[in-house]
Amino acid sequence: MNRGECTLGGQGLLLGGNACVGTLLAMPAGQFMLGTRFEKRLGQIESRLTFPDATAHQRLKDWVACTDPRPALSLEVQRGSRATLDVFAQETPDRGFVISFTDVTAEREAIRAMYDANESLEKRVQERTLALEDALS
Repeated sequence: MNRGECTLGGQGLLLGGNACVGTLLAMPAGQFMLGTRFEKRLGQIESRLTFPDATAHQRLKDWVACTDPRPALSLEVQRGSRATLDVFAQETPDRGFVISFTDVTAEREAIRAMYDANESLEKRVQERTLALEDALS
């Protein structure tokens, strides 16, 4: 399973979650015990992740702290030098929220590999075109 989820109540207390959250965030599963305050874990979660920019990091913090109705939040973060996680959070009717972390590393690596292959192919076509033009001159 490559998706970890936590459900938090309106008071910010952990109501449930799966073991994959700890694995994906490289945190001991005990950190996600029922009744734990999410705000206490947020700093630990943030210290294990690299955000693409300061605005994404602030968006997550602001979203969690918001007292108004919150639209769904989606962003991508890095864990370590290789893992890419998709983070999705959605408010629940009791003003709590569900937050999920999905490992999308393989998909992002495949996209990068296709991009690199395309760049290489374009370069080879350009080189062959130039060689053909030289041969025809």
